[in-house]
Amino acid sequence: MNNRLIIFGVTFFLLIPSIILPIPIIKTNPNIDPFIGYTLFAPEFSTKTYLIDIEGNEIITWNSTHIQTLGTYLSEDGKLIRSYLPYINPIFTRPGVTGAVEMYDLNDTLLWNFEYSTDNFCLHHDIEILPNGNILMIAWEIKTNEDAIEEGRIVGGNDDVWQIIL
Repeated sequence: MNNRLIIFGVTFFLLIPSIILPIPIIKTNPNIDPFIGYTLFAPEFSTKTYLIDIEGNEIITWNSTHIQTLGTYLSEDGKLIRSYLPYINPIFTRPGVTGAVEMYDLNDTLLWNFEYSTDNFCLHHDIEILPNGNILMIAWEIKTNEDAIEEGRIVGGNDDVWQIIL
């Protein structure tokens, strides 16, 4: 009997917020126009990246052999630059790990790629295209506990340390 009462009580209290609080309804504002221009669209876990117009029509589709990893940009001269996952790195298992960057032209031709993923370092999820055209990439790097202490870490653990390098 007590188990039924507890289950009923928990169920009742879980339902109260949905009974008392109104469920928010998201409405679009018909007075706000969508952005005029193109949208770069790179679905998560996809090998495709799309440039679409205001009507949703595909203008350009880029096809990679690797899934994208959240860092996808279109340069001023129309090159697609995207981070990607070349393989699952067994050492770097934290969220945001990628491993490589590639560049495509407007004709879906791969112009350049750079892989930075080993047992000691691995690219993180984002990149930045600099004004001179260079690409700034952040990366994880494993440091031993001794290395970290040399650089000022307060002693207290025996685990290796992850450090972001630029």
